[in-house]
Amino acid sequence: MNKHDSDSISQILITKGYEKTDSIDNANIILINTCSVRKKAEEKAMTLIGRFASLKRVKPDLILGVIGCTAQEKGLNLLKRFPYIDIILGPRQIHYIDGYLSQVRERMNCISSIDLNHEIISFPRHNSRLNGDITAFLKIMEGCDNFCSYCIVPFVRGRESSLPAKEIVERAKFLQRKK
Repeated sequence: MNKHDSDSISQILITKGYEKTDSIDNANIILINTCSVRKKAEEKAMTLIGRFASLKRVKPDLILGVIGCTAQEKGLNLLKRFPYIDIILGPRQIHYIDGYLSQVRERMNCISSIDLNHEIISFPRHNSRLNGDITAFLKIMEGCDNFCSYCIVPFVRGRESSLPAKEIVERAKFLQRKK
């Protein structure tokens, strides 16, 4: 799921004129897509966010965003530990990343959006073969309605929503044509 989300974000930004860089030092925007299903993944994300404190001091115009499930779960509490974060987005808001980046530039303060109350999310039409991969991800559902006692998914990805079967087939055909 996170790979698909990261590819979608990259494609959205590339279509808006952003370019990738191979060097963190050259970046104007750093987005950390997080996972909270496993404790180790969450700890790695926290460590990574902490490492960017010194870069943010040297480059105050750098936009640092934390997105995904950990951002959803922790919300504005992330700012207590990392006050230099500019964007906190849950998984259901990542498709609006360009607008949030514009808001940060205009306001110069943290933007947070972790609302899970969308009836149905927008599944992007992006081809997830960002780097010419021979495989692609086709997201057909998000969230879960089961609320199992051991699982965090409904709390960080929201209620279950899915694409109709006809749309799944159309998107699969689209991805096949893009090979």
